[in-house]
Formats: sequence, C-alpha cells, structure tokens
Amino acid sequence: MSFSLKIQGTTFRNFSNFKLSLQYNSIASVFSFDVVMDPDNPDHRKLFQPFTYRKVEVFADEVLMLTGVILNHEFAETTVPEPLSAAKRW
Repeated sequence: MSFSLKIQGTTFRNFSNFKLSLQYNSIASVFSFDVVMDPDNPDHRKLFQPFTYRKVEVFADEVLMLTGVILNHEFAETTVPEPLSAAKRW
C-alpha cells in the first residue's frame, strides 16, 4: 500500500515517519508525518507557514482516506536537510 499526501492541492510522495490513528468512535483521527522543507522554495514556505491551517488529504493507493488540517509544525534548522514534522487532526 502506498500513501500520498495532498497539502493545499500539492501532492507529496516523499515523506517519512507517517503515522495514522483512525478513531471511528471519537471526534477526530490523528496523523503525522515528516517532510524535508526547502526554505528557498516559495511554495514550501507558503505550505508550511506557521500559524496557518492548511488542508491535508491522505490517500492510500490513490483512494482518499481522510481529510484534515495541519495544526502544528516542528522545524529544525541544520546544514543537512532535516524533515519537518507536521501533525494533523480531523
């Protein structure tokens, strides 16, 4: 099974540490992932801007599983590309 994420219409296939907790008997499910953000890429700066709530869609084998929003970002500044952690809840 292959997963992909669509954030504000932009598809990401290169991400790691994807976690999904489907909660059928509660208000929301939770998912998180790590992705490398290029601060020189204006699209990345817009998509991963703190204090914004970007729409995220999670696909499994091209089938939409759930839709949510980015609630928090965790950035790490290094000379070597490091993943950005993002958690969602919907």
